[in-house]
Amino acid sequence: MKNKHIGIITFSNTLDNYGQVLQYLATQEYLESRGHYAFLYKPLGSSGTTYSKIKHKLRRALKKVLRLFWYNRVVKKNLYLSKRQEGEPSDAQKQKVFEQWAEITQKYEELHPRHFEQFRQKHFHILSCYYEDVKDVYAFAVGSDQMWSYLSQDTLLDFPYGWIKRFSIAPSVGHKIFNQHELEIAAPSLAKFDFITVREQNGIDFCKACGRKDAQLVLDPTFLISPTIYQKYADIQDYHLPQRYVMLYLLGGEISPTVNEIFKWARNCELKVVYVASQGREDDFPKCYATIEQWLYVLQNAEYVFTNSYHGMAMSIIYRKQFLTFPLTGIMTGMNSRIFHLAEQFKLQKRIYSGDLNIVEESVNWQYADKMIVENRNKLEKLLKTIDL
Repeated sequence: MKNKHIGIITFSNTLDNYGQVLQYLATQEYLESRGHYAFLYKPLGSSGTTYSKIKHKLRRALKKVLRLFWYNRVVKKNLYLSKRQEGEPSDAQKQKVFEQWAEITQKYEELHPRHFEQFRQKHFHILSCYYEDVKDVYAFAVGSDQMWSYLSQDTLLDFPYGWIKRFSIAPSVGHKIFNQHELEIAAPSLAKFDFITVREQNGIDFCKACGRKDAQLVLDPTFLISPTIYQKYADIQDYHLPQRYVMLYLLGGEISPTVNEIFKWARNCELKVVYVASQGREDDFPKCYATIEQWLYVLQNAEYVFTNSYHGMAMSIIYRKQFLTFPLTGIMTGMNSRIFHLAEQFKLQKRIYSGDLNIVEESVNWQYADKMIVENRNKLEKLLKTIDL
């Protein structure tokens, strides 16, 4: 039966994270191309009625029993605890950096609004309500982005009841370091998923530790739709760009080379630079504070793309752009695993910067990349068919 309703739990409130918006947009477009109605679910928690309170207490009691069962039968046998490497910054240190980036984002949003909320309101199907008020939903999915770096009732889909299906679409655990208590919480919740897909190998390790040895690797949801579909959202009139330019898309975090070196390289190649900065990136170079539509338009027409962003790299692959990705240095080096993993999946390790900007001009085997994208869609299609989607 087509036209089933599928609720998606994912990060969605960003002011300037283009990848976060595009990964949900792609998920919605893909599921609707299969004849279903996908919507972004923004839960308000439990309603607080007497009935819901009683049900909540019963469920909490059941969870305690399940956690004990799963720890003794599953987690204890598969125990995998992320190990903090010597010299690696603490979660508190990283959180302080994230908070600084958020302040910078807020400052520039007030000065140069990018209108992300208008885009969401125009193109996303959004439902925000109490758990008890969700009606006629066939399935809930969680993903993508770093949804499992935050374990909660929502991200673990622990709120649906009865026959409602549960699955994941490429959530990432990021550089999360799990402890025993978190694995005890996650294991009984993941046991209820009809199928699980994750974005990176450390997500597979996490699932195995929770007893789900059947979790599968898939690509980020942005790969589920074609450039033609994205083109619908980048039909911009009177948006003037240089004839030949490099798109420089940088998030917060230290990189090598410096931004000055990138601008110098572009001048030597007689190229302009269209610089989009977000997520805490701050410097004195001129920038483009693009809307979602403008960001897609800039990417589509760029001669080259330089980025330190996972989704900047992913979208460059989708659009067959000559690109180069800069790993983070300093305190956030732990976030590099996702770009290294993506490069390995597509055999594009040479597109990770290692000291020579001129590598961006070398040719890419796009046929292999296209093959990987098709195989990924086929894998997810087979899994969806197992739950009649």
